[in-house]
Amino acid sequence: MALLEPRVVAASMTAAHSLVRALLDDQLGHAAIEEETPPADRSLRYLERLYGHRDAALVSYFREGLSVQKLVRQVLGWGMGERRREARILDFASGFGRSTRFLVAEHPPGRVWISDLLPEALEFQERRLGVASLPSAPAPELLRCDLEFDLVTAISFFTHLPSSTFRGWLERLLGLLGDRGVLIFTVHGESVLLPGRTMGEDGFYFEETSEIEELDRRQYGSSWVSERFVARTLAAIDAGLTWYRFPRGLWSYQDLYLVTRTTRPAPDLAFEPQGRLEELMPPSAGEPAVLAGWAAEHDGSPVESVSVAVNGAVTARGGACGSRPDVAAFLGVPRARTGWRLAVTAPDGGALEPEHLVLVKARSHSGSEFVLHVGTVEGTALYLRLQEAERRIRELEHQIRERDLRLGKALRTGGALWWGVRGRDAELRELKRTLAASRFWKLRQAWWSWRRRLGL
Repeated sequence: MALLEPRVVAASMTAAHSLVRALLDDQLGHAAIEEETPPADRSLRYLERLYGHRDAALVSYFREGLSVQKLVRQVLGWGMGERRREARILDFASGFGRSTRFLVAEHPPGRVWISDLLPEALEFQERRLGVASLPSAPAPELLRCDLEFDLVTAISFFTHLPSSTFRGWLERLLGLLGDRGVLIFTVHGESVLLPGRTMGEDGFYFEETSEIEELDRRQYGSSWVSERFVARTLAAIDAGLTWYRFPRGLWSYQDLYLVTRTTRPAPDLAFEPQGRLEELMPPSAGEPAVLAGWAAEHDGSPVESVSVAVNGAVTARGGACGSRPDVAAFLGVPRARTGWRLAVTAPDGGALEPEHLVLVKARSHSGSEFVLHVGTVEGTALYLRLQEAERRIRELEHQIRERDLRLGKALRTGGALWWGVRGRDAELRELKRTLAASRFWKLRQAWWSWRRRLGL
């Protein structure tokens, strides 16, 4: 069932990506969503570096935008009821429209505004999405805006701010709300603080790292905050504010906050499940292929089901079948049955072929869905190999960093330890060569595929 009503959107200047289209068709039916992603899109470039695989990055980019729109729909229903389509919405720090492209599919463009520091991001969305723009500013007191909004979203914005501007921006965005307006913002909470980092006594940690090279990393880096820090900050702005926190409420990673000046019951939000595909074993000797991974509800409990569709037809479905202590530790919950394993065939009952399109989806008991993976069989197998190689590289890099800290001791201890760490250096170099060769092979295969399509 389509979640969004179709709206005419100008065709993208670039060909629709088949995996993105498969994701959107599965989740939205035939609703028209702008699919162009300009090369300058920093969020997409970050995902490409994170995954090391453009197909996976594209799917993740659109999946994240869709998750924001699912959240916005629920919050507007909570705040405005049947009048939610009349809402005036500001997508603050919108980037190149990761979530805005979904907002304008459900709300008239004349009801959606955007704001960002990057002029090219504003120009792209004005041109492709038909929204009005408000140039942002390097400091909250410099933001010029006399409008009031029913909803302001600041997704992945406060995740980058130092403590010196955190309160100022929070106060400025709250000042843009109408009497019954709602601010949605997200932060990195304590539960996702990276290893080796320690949060300060004030409940705040900041470091000068960011995916946007053009911005001053002292003012736009990466931050992690505690609930008590946010609570103190909101109380200092206005003791009469009503706010709600949902740990890992967005993308199962960022803490979600809703803030309003009116008193109302807490919203009953339906959160997406979470999980991933981790293994694909190809068919052999007449046996079906096997796909495996993990999936869990937002609170870490077992999902209702995991399904696999091949070329649009569901050919396998099942529930969690195994305990995953590693997943439980990652989620910070007691052990639960989160592992899944499914035997998968083609729609005709035959074996999977390299070009078959596979879509893996988890469904929660509340009816929410989350697409764990979209890819061809061949592309999925390559992606999983690359992910395993990169996991091993990260592990070795960590070991080598530890080695460097103990280098003096290693030299004093003698040959055995020294040659051991030298061996890990060699293994890391070999893995990086293998990874680079795999990526080159993928690009080469894509090139020859295009040549064949063009009859060259």
